[in-house]
Amino acid sequence: MNLQWFSTKSLVKKILTSEQRVLFSDLDPYGHLNAAKYLEIMTNHRIAAAEDQIACHTLDLVKNSGVSFFLAEEMIRFLRPAHNGDALVIESWVSELLDKGFILECRVSNKGNESVLAKGSLRFSSVDARTGKPVNMPDQLPTRKTLDLIEKLPEIKDQ
Repeated sequence: MNLQWFSTKSLVKKILTSEQRVLFSDLDPYGHLNAAKYLEIMTNHRIAAAEDQIACHTLDLVKNSGVSFFLAEEMIRFLRPAHNGDALVIESWVSELLDKGFILECRVSNKGNESVLAKGSLRFSSVDARTGKPVNMPDQLPTRKTLDLIEKLPEIKDQ
């Protein structure tokens, strides 16, 4: 496979977006989206959206750079409940690059009325995929497509 490489810095403030419907199995006993599911939605969104929108595949990164990322810390603020069948819009962007990782901000909104349901701040650490020891954040990441995909992404406005 012929990979191209792009600057990790080029992802800062670039928004990746996906959609998902709340399933019955995602609900808590009160009929709301289970709190733990928000974290699952946010992390799964980022992996799938990176693959779909900028052709950056996690396994390409591990195989070609030896670096992987693990979720080291998370903080989610719940603002409103989501219910069975609600269509969700999930957005995420890298807000800050760290020496050994990055901060990912996430927002989950109701597609029907655009109200923000939850906001998350996730800190990922960069580690050697083989040893699990912390390593510096890579300067470049692989993509399977053209580099202009990143330039076309919308950018988060200062909040």
